[in-house]
Amino acid sequence: MKKIIHKTNYAKLAIFLMLSFFTIDYGWSQNLILNGHADEWDGSDNADAFDMTPPSTIKQIDGTVVDSPFRALWNNTTLNGYIDGAYGTNEQPNSTSDGTYVDGVKTRGYKFSQNSRRMYQKIAVTSGTEYTFSMESRSETQGVNTEVFILNTEIDDENSVDAADPASENNVDAYFQITNDFNSSKGNATENTFTTSTFNFTASTDLVVVYIRSLQAVDSSHETFYDNLSIVEATSDNTSALEFKGVIDFSLPGKWLKG
Repeated sequence: MKKIIHKTNYAKLAIFLMLSFFTIDYGWSQNLILNGHADEWDGSDNADAFDMTPPSTIKQIDGTVVDSPFRALWNNTTLNGYIDGAYGTNEQPNSTSDGTYVDGVKTRGYKFSQNSRRMYQKIAVTSGTEYTFSMESRSETQGVNTEVFILNTEIDDENSVDAADPASENNVDAYFQITNDFNSSKGNATENTFTTSTFNFTASTDLVVVYIRSLQAVDSSHETFYDNLSIVEATSDNTSALEFKGVIDFSLPGKWLKG
């Protein structure tokens, strides 16, 4: 025991305890959605985070090609085929430079430019646990609404999400329609034109599928834009995600690596 204590890096221990304290006492929780900010990968490869049939490789910001972290988690070719027949072959969301601004700098986001496009992501959760979903969105034309489904299973077609009351369907844990995010103006460094939507849901199984569509987004004049998607465990104190913009290098106290 004396030897272990002697070799302890107290800077590492202090930071670990501090983060643990903040997480427990302030209700901060990890965002379970992968690349909800659309900024982690190179260009259009950001959209692969919500592609229902992700490619086997993906390109990092520096141009390096690596194995896709999404293909190992989901690859719903059956649903992709259904969308192809019902709406068209472009089911993947667009990656766009028109995201929200962070500290005065415009970031990337996602958008729908056709009604065939969907956002799809399978996420491991804890059955019976309450979660908070949050997303920022902007529709550039009045009446172009967005539907958000939290599914408890992967689906082969859209029969359940097309139901008159999707929330009553067995494979839908939550349904939320965004009708208030119309803003014809793009944001700038001092004005945010995105609208934040938030709702809670309780997971009925050990996985959820985030499924988003906008059937009125039919062309370049009726686009919808999305950014900053998150799913975190709901708490009474704070339902927002604790997210760092970099990675702490514990071997060198106080040093931050670019995220």
